[in-house]
Amino acid sequence: MKALDAWNQWVNDNPDLFLSVERVNDFSQIEIIARDINSKLVFKENDKVLDVGCGSGLLLSRLVNENKIQAVGTDISEAQIRIANKNFHNIHFLVNDAEHLSFKNSSFNKILCYSVFHLISNWKEVIDSFINVATDDGMILIGDIPDKKLKYKYYWYILKTLPSLFLNFKTLRNKFAYNKNRPRWIWVDLDKVCNYIKTRGFNYKILTQPQSHRQFGTASAFYRVDLLIYKKHDQ
Repeated sequence: MKALDAWNQWVNDNPDLFLSVERVNDFSQIEIIARDINSKLVFKENDKVLDVGCGSGLLLSRLVNENKIQAVGTDISEAQIRIANKNFHNIHFLVNDAEHLSFKNSSFNKILCYSVFHLISNWKEVIDSFINVATDDGMILIGDIPDKKLKYKYYWYILKTLPSLFLNFKTLRNKFAYNKNRPRWIWVDLDKVCNYIKTRGFNYKILTQPQSHRQFGTASAFYRVDLLIYKKHDQ
């Protein structure tokens, strides 16, 4: 099954707002992520914000509610965009793939791509697309990246938690079902990504995620990072 078909199937099987950020109906996690994104992108009034891979629109809606920004959300999944349009009428959502964004150059001064990059294989085209639609003083935040160098921390965490999981059959069953059906993701070679950004002539920062950020009960902040790209060279 193609990646898009698998994702649409995942959405149709789980048509809820939390699906796209996979926080299992935990608003506290959404708030933690929203506050962290606010601190990194430093939203200002009337910022033009593009959320690429917005999913159900839940995370973007929290950012819009907390900031006076002009926001657009895009996702490759028609099923996700239907959910977003149904629930958040104050935000413009449209179907669009990340590597071929249908916007004019320099359209947005803040670009967010959260918990999506690990589902993308042609990441160079995606970064180029982000850079094209960002303004000269723009900022691009690619969030929730599973860093290949930190893979060992993930497996060490799983190893440590296995005994407790086997003692809790319900949790173990839910985790198995979740991982069996969710779209496959890849570990990102962050060194290659950063080197490519440098060849494009832009600056970047690798940022940690809040320690209280977790995904389906796992301490994802231990092995996932955020990447902030500065379009303006001297920023």
